[in-house]
Amino acid sequence: MRMNETTRRVSELPKGAQAVCSVDAMDDPLSHLPQEAFEALVVVSTRGDPARVEASVRQAGGDPSNVLVVPVTGSAVRYDGPIHVAERVPPSDMTGVGVRYTDGLRHLDGDIWTVVDNFNVFLMYADERNVYRFLDSLTDKTRQTGARGIYCTVRDAIGDSTYRKFRQIFDEEIDLR
Repeated sequence: MRMNETTRRVSELPKGAQAVCSVDAMDDPLSHLPQEAFEALVVVSTRGDPARVEASVRQAGGDPSNVLVVPVTGSAVRYDGPIHVAERVPPSDMTGVGVRYTDGLRHLDGDIWTVVDNFNVFLMYADERNVYRFLDSLTDKTRQTGARGIYCTVRDAIGDSTYRKFRQIFDEEIDLR
């Protein structure tokens, strides 16, 4: 896999670093991960589709059996494949997302990477203060395990003051657009 500039920036994240990443609305954040991320990966998928995650992992040359997906959706999830899939969680249940995310961190070994594919979704179901506490908790848990964290946002869909507030949680800022 040829490494482009954004993938290079992501690959340079030190262990335990947490990065907020701006993405386009329809972009697949997994396409920006370095190859080694697919060796132990937890994905909080606000699109709720493990098959889509599997396709992205395969396209990147990764092994889907090294990936755990936390599907965030109000609908039932039907998937039969090699990706480990946590019980689905509605987007209004950030506590449930956090529990399954933490379980995912414990499930994997080695140099773990995590991706939250679009945290804007949580802002549609909870107030800014609760989403801030939720992301602060996720980043703390991820740092404690030494895992690298990628937390994506559709930057154009949130206000500047909200973005500045959330930016404080993270160690790095990477524009993946």
